[in-house]
Amino acid sequence: MKKSYAVLAALLMVPNLFAAEAKINFMAGASKVKITPVVEPFSDANNNHRYDDGEPFKDYNRNGKWDPVWLAGYQGGRYATGVHDDLWTTALALSDGTEPMLIITVDLIGYLFDDVAAVKARIKKELGVSPSRIFICSTHDHSAPDAIGLWGQDGKTGKDEEFLSHVRGHVFDCAKDALSRLKPARAVFGKIRYDNPIEDSRPPKVINDMLLTMQFVDEENRAIATLANYAMHAEVLNGGNTEITSDYPGVLRERIEKKYGGVGMFVAADIGGMQSPFVLFHSFWSRGRVGKGVAEKVIESLSDKKPVEIKTLKVSSRDILFPVNNKRYVGAIESGMFGSSREYIHKDADGYHLPADIGFIQIGPAQILTLPGEAFPELGNVLRRKMAPGYPFVFGLCNNEIGYIVPDSEWHDDGYEENMSLGRQTADMITAAVSDLISKL
Repeated sequence: MKKSYAVLAALLMVPNLFAAEAKINFMAGASKVKITPVVEPFSDANNNHRYDDGEPFKDYNRNGKWDPVWLAGYQGGRYATGVHDDLWTTALALSDGTEPMLIITVDLIGYLFDDVAAVKARIKKELGVSPSRIFICSTHDHSAPDAIGLWGQDGKTGKDEEFLSHVRGHVFDCAKDALSRLKPARAVFGKIRYDNPIEDSRPPKVINDMLLTMQFVDEENRAIATLANYAMHAEVLNGGNTEITSDYPGVLRERIEKKYGGVGMFVAADIGGMQSPFVLFHSFWSRGRVGKGVAEKVIESLSDKKPVEIKTLKVSSRDILFPVNNKRYVGAIESGMFGSSREYIHKDADGYHLPADIGFIQIGPAQILTLPGEAFPELGNVLRRKMAPGYPFVFGLCNNEIGYIVPDSEWHDDGYEENMSLGRQTADMITAAVSDLISKL
């Protein structure tokens, strides 16, 4: 008996052995940087909706030629005629007192693996943050420059490597500034249902109307950053729009920054299959209405919540090589349409394989799953059930844009989303990887 008491006494002397959670030195910092390109307007003398040699234009970079900005989404060959509002990159740095992590957003339709890899490599080299702790998400903006290569004129790539080089520099600068602003912080988490603006254009009607929010505040309760995670395409403006805009996420961010201060952030969730804004008019007025509506729900989700101490910050990730079964994608790869991203695509006897990753982040009571494309809400619901029930964030279009992620049960060979996906195996591979990743935490 005396021996048992002696063992128990020895165990009780081990620090924090029976503590639920050890206190960590939790810190947060945030920043935002403009990434808006320069648009050179021209006079369409013959009204054929394209530039012809000899037509007058604004040569802002003085290189003697008209430099188009091809807009992503919808039809190819849609060039920007001006800038309605700025595009941004935002960065949130978090730390538990050891190596920090970064959540970054860019106002682009997608951010391919080569750009992601280049930014991560520079951040690692100059700022010391491991690539596996960096998560770069696009807002899936359909009125931003073509960062993928699918929307140029006459079937050609619409990528402007000079612009994308500038974006990489801005993303790095934003990350560096966020890291320099790290300070002791606490957090508030919110969750609310909001299905008013979402339309599912692909049957069966399945809508993920969960709006998840997180806010980080300093020791004086001043907002450092407020992040909204919502499953709706950034496409209030349709293919008839030719002005660069951040779409409704820009309005959302402005509203929450006005309310709280700090940096407003938006990350798209499981937007596939097809989670789009329901609007009667694809106008800038509608953009404002939708963005303000989502912002009000963000504010409601956080109202009357008190900041809590963060005692857990965990980050893990898993690399995956996805087979490319889509002949259209294979053709684009072989033609060089995706630019330098081809350097990262693996080819063997079985065909092409595209690298991507999934990530898992825990911040106190919140869990975040990162996916490299546009998951159907049917898949998002399956993945959320594998997470803790409190605040199950899903960050879509993160560290790559592999297209739609279609569950096998919803697969149709002639579907639009299937035509814009890697293939039928993708969803099952992600589900298996997520299960394995979570089981090993």
